[in-house]
Amino acid sequence: MKRPASLILTYHSLDHANSAISLRPEAFEQQMRWLIETGIPVVPLTEVLQSPSAVALTFDDGFQNFRELAFPVIQDLSLPATVFVVTGHCGRENRWATQPVHIPTLDLLTWSEIEELARQGVEFGAHTVTHPNLVHLEPKAAEAEIHQSRIDIEDRMALRFVQPFVAN
Repeated sequence: MKRPASLILTYHSLDHANSAISLRPEAFEQQMRWLIETGIPVVPLTEVLQSPSAVALTFDDGFQNFRELAFPVIQDLSLPATVFVVTGHCGRENRWATQPVHIPTLDLLTWSEIEELARQGVEFGAHTVTHPNLVHLEPKAAEAEIHQSRIDIEDRMALRFVQPFVAN
């Protein structure tokens, strides 16, 4: 019998806006408790491809509500997580040029908050610098956005960087 593939659960914002990027904080907590109750292994993103039937948790954009609402839950349940930050907007809001008008304006993590979360075991990865729509960029420009985001993170902190990977 073939084992189920591993999965990556990707979240953005925990809030009550009912937007395309929003999940109610209480629903997130229920999902995390369900993972624990069912015995589904939750592993770091760096290990998910080598862990059949496991789940990795990721959070895009680096919203402030990760620290306020998601981190207490994952810390309480001892779950690993990876946050992908938009390095050119850290400490600001998600008002990048490609932001649809129906997405709520939300605060983003500051560099000092990122450093503190990293000390507490959260992994961080490069999203981009300015959050462009990468499919509309030339390949070299898209690569530069991602690469510079990685450099920004490495320059700001001594973190173990999450290596990008391609799933089969």
